[in-house]
Amino acid sequence: MSDFANDGTLACLDDYIAESEVIDNSKFFQSGLATSIYKGKQYGVPLNMTTSVLFYNKNIVGEEAPKSWDEWLNTPIENSQHSLFDGIGTGGYAGWYYQDFLANNGGKLLNDAGTAVAFNDAKGVAAAKMIQDLYTFDKRQASQNRSSNNAFGRGQIAYKLGSSNDIDALDTNFPTLNYGIAKIPPSVAGQTSYSNMGGENLVVFDHSPNKKNCIKLIEFLLRKENINRIASFTGNFPAIEEYASVDSIPVVREESRARKAVILDQLSTSVPRPVIPK
Repeated sequence: MSDFANDGTLACLDDYIAESEVIDNSKFFQSGLATSIYKGKQYGVPLNMTTSVLFYNKNIVGEEAPKSWDEWLNTPIENSQHSLFDGIGTGGYAGWYYQDFLANNGGKLLNDAGTAVAFNDAKGVAAAKMIQDLYTFDKRQASQNRSSNNAFGRGQIAYKLGSSNDIDALDTNFPTLNYGIAKIPPSVAGQTSYSNMGGENLVVFDHSPNKKNCIKLIEFLLRKENINRIASFTGNFPAIEEYASVDSIPVVREESRARKAVILDQLSTSVPRPVIPK
């Protein structure tokens, strides 16, 4: 969004929001609202949100998820055909998931002023080292498992990172999989668990001749019945905090409401990516 705000593609919505009787910035998840702010001005309105959590195979690791990085790395994997971690993917996913590890080690992508990178410090290096250690825990078998399709769903991998849509996919395609959902472990047990934040924002193009009508559409979409219906399509939670509940999004298996409740809880400490132009 910052790229399009910076080059003039998006309209600043401050005046329209100030006049609106429907759009109330105090009601949004604040991490979601932060993604729509650029240089102190608002260029979007949050619609829905999600975050990443830790999936774990109970048949491999037991009923309890790890509470720290040490516990995670020292998970006993008894079957040589099983591996520890599904990986963080490549491209945008890798950068998105890296922020999970960085935040859980007390680090930041940028300094508070947003003028310089900050993840090249000891905290950022330790976060990258943790990912490396997860990858190299059982290098040969892990590489084979990660290169195969749906390895976690087939019960070959102990842990993976994912979000709400992954729950639906697992419940649909692997209905007998015995798995749990937990917050992403912080580096040290007892510290706050953090996660990244994703979702969709509503925007208005600056060249639109009918900006007020665009705002009316946004107000319509933010009504409780409409924002919840959109959530039922996307699998994400409504960005208005009071509307976000495990009942606002569908589940394939009823027991997965408790799993999605973990995602909703994790959203309360989700961290937005820095809003800067490329």
